Amino acid sequence: MKKAGIRYACAGMLLMGVILTGIVCGADAVEGSRQEAVACVAGDGREGEEAAVALTPAECALLARLVSAECQGEPYLCRVAAAAVVLNRTADERFPDSVTDVIFSLGAFPSVEEGVLGKEGSDEDLQVSLEAVRQAAAGGDPTGGALRFAREDTPRAQTIQVTFRAGEMVFGW
Repeated sequence: MKKAGIRYACAGMLLMGVILTGIVCGADAVEGSRQEAVACVAGDGREGEEAAVALTPAECALLARLVSAECQGEPYLCRVAAAAVVLNRTADERFPDSVTDVIFSLGAFPSVEEGVLGKEGSDEDLQVSLEAVRQAAAGGDPTGGALRFAREDTPRAQTIQVTFRAGEMVFGW
């Protein structure tokens, strides 16, 4: 019941997210071919490798945009950890089941709250974030299952029981 209530309460935000994803990523990234979807989740691309989490091209693109916005200036390991947190939330019964629903949950991520999701840096930065998403989808989680993250110097970080640090960010519960 809780998940259904969250979904209905955030319906407007979710619709905005889908529209934003289409605008920011372009139709090719959102529609994507089956081959692109496999590339998104296959990790290092070895044939026959099973992904830990299957993502649609749209989810992959949206998650890469979130990681890019949240982890500006942070190292690759931090980006993998941030992507893993979103994926960990989809598997936890206290959070919505989909990547899109997790990202657009009310108050979940500052880049969404502040309206900067989709306004992040360079194409190169986005590509690094996309690769981090691929690694997390393939099962890479340096956080050990963390459900929250924040920049170290923010009030949000003070509320996290820290279990992992990367760059200027903390991860935990």
